Amino acid sequence: MVPISVLGDGIRRALSIALSVRKARNGLLLIDELEAGLHVSALDRLYPWLVDACIANNVQLVATTHSLEAVEVIARLAEGDKQREMAAYHLASPGSSHPLKRYTGGMLHRLVHEQGLDVR
Repeated sequence: MVPISVLGDGIRRALSIALSVRKARNGLLLIDELEAGLHVSALDRLYPWLVDACIANNVQLVATTHSLEAVEVIARLAEGDKQREMAAYHLASPGSSHPLKRYTGGMLHRLVHEQGLDVR
């Protein structure tokens, strides 16, 4: 056992997210820059857990990212049975004729992994 204060930023960030999911039970959780403080190698383990935890706690998660690595992991999650639970939104620049674009989980997976589109 060690104090949380001596753990790295990534562990503290993951712990903060985990505790926030529980606190948001039956509600909404907003996370800005979902990948912030996390090493890229941790995303493959944290994100599937996060999706399952949100489903188990009846939490709607709204998260932002500019990280292509984070989008790729999320798109991989969207290829399985959770794809109907997930959606991604792209906010266009002001003045655009289509300021908001919604991608279903399956569509996000196809765009990122099959067509190589950068949806950040």
